Amino acid sequence: MRSKLIRILNLLVIASMFLGLVGPAAQAASAEKAQREARAAEAVRLGLALPTDALETNDQWFLSKGLGALDEQHPKLDHLGLTLGETALKSDRGDWYTFRVQQKTEVDIDAFFSRTNANVQMELRTWWGKRIVRAENRAYGAFIPPTTLKPGLYRLHLWVQGGRATDYNLHISLPDFTDSRAALSPNREPNQGCPDPYEPNDAFSEARLFDRNAYVNATLCPEGDEDWWAVETVEGDILYIDLYNLPADYTLELYDPNGVLVTRSDNEGTAAEHIEHTVGVPGVYRIRVFGYEGAWSESNYTLANEIGVAPTPTDTPTPSCSNDGDEPNDDFDSATVLGRNATITDDWLCPGDMDWFQFPVNAGDEIRIDLTNLPANYDLELDDPYMSLVDSSHNGGQTPEHITHIADYSGNYRVMVFSAVGEGGPDPYTLIVHVTSPPTPTWTATWTPTWTPTWTPTWTPTWTPTRTPTPITITPTITPTPTPTP
Repeated sequence: MRSKLIRILNLLVIASMFLGLVGPAAQAASAEKAQREARAAEAVRLGLALPTDALETNDQWFLSKGLGALDEQHPKLDHLGLTLGETALKSDRGDWYTFRVQQKTEVDIDAFFSRTNANVQMELRTWWGKRIVRAENRAYGAFIPPTTLKPGLYRLHLWVQGGRATDYNLHISLPDFTDSRAALSPNREPNQGCPDPYEPNDAFSEARLFDRNAYVNATLCPEGDEDWWAVETVEGDILYIDLYNLPADYTLELYDPNGVLVTRSDNEGTAAEHIEHTVGVPGVYRIRVFGYEGAWSESNYTLANEIGVAPTPTDTPTPSCSNDGDEPNDDFDSATVLGRNATITDDWLCPGDMDWFQFPVNAGDEIRIDLTNLPANYDLELDDPYMSLVDSSHNGGQTPEHITHIADYSGNYRVMVFSAVGEGGPDPYTLIVHVTSPPTPTWTATWTPTWTPTWTPTWTPTWTPTRTPTPITITPTITPTPTPTP
């Protein structure tokens, strides 16, 4: 009993010593984390960095964040203020989401950027990872056109190529069930249930100023309302104005500083509106948002502006570019067939083109791919036999690209050579594919001495019986002597 008590006391002493060492280290780590978060918050406040959005962490497919389900009663999923890229606290290179479609219908997916200094890509996949469609990229966002989907769970993947950052608004909708305009209500009282902190901004003279390269969420409410916005410009600016996330049929117009209508966008229903205009008359331009036939809604719309600078014209001739000998190989199914070890030196990318190649692989093989001798900013991606992206290389500029990957499946893997920024030309690149199998273990016999006991005969005495003579005893016999009878 006494020895057990002593052991318990020794354990308590050791535990207290350990806590004494760990405690200050934990406090130091906590203080460092608090300082890092404070610096990040200050960078966000000053506009030097983007915050991490509320749906993090969703950087891997198995960490996908559920956005909800789409059906006739709930035809829209909207998530605003999401971020990608080099945020204040971390490098957020990808966002994964899941959503469910309850019935067979067309689905429209739009990601509108408010900061476009990042090369953002988007693609739609089945829940197990097979690619369905890749987004079309424009200066102001990535867009997946209406795509017919069966009932089920789907994954959406957005990622940044080449660093930098952006914030974006994500909209997933069912065009067949989205109302084209809000119902009119002639008996509605003004401003009832219509919170809009930007009012009054109902006229050219009341236009609310918002920053260059920014976005705003506001409402057209009540019936007949219109919103005016203002943005400062200089000569040579290129204005990109986008009106999206529409709850009803809205129209977009742009006016110059003198109040002259410059251009308008008036698509049907809730389709997004877009205006591009090169500034000739500098000053404050006005943007007008209003509803078709007085359409309105208590739900927000989103208005964004991006301002670019017109490129300086040059006299550099654009070389002609014709297809190489492996065309057409512009998609997964038409990929050019290669061996397990191949070198391509006579193919090139025309602007906007992509080259696909396929080669046989066994599960466990090591795949090494090199893309060198680059005449422009080219990129490299590797897909498994089930159309899932498994690795990529996006170094930027003319830096060579490299991928090393251990295959999880047997079948034909695909590698895609493309330019995420649309560059290309008639000069060839060099693509090297090298597939190696893991070494096969070889059994080699090793002699191990084994002790074997040796039998040694042991002399054991044998008992031999000894004959002992039995003495003979002679017993005399008395014979009576007859006596004569008288």
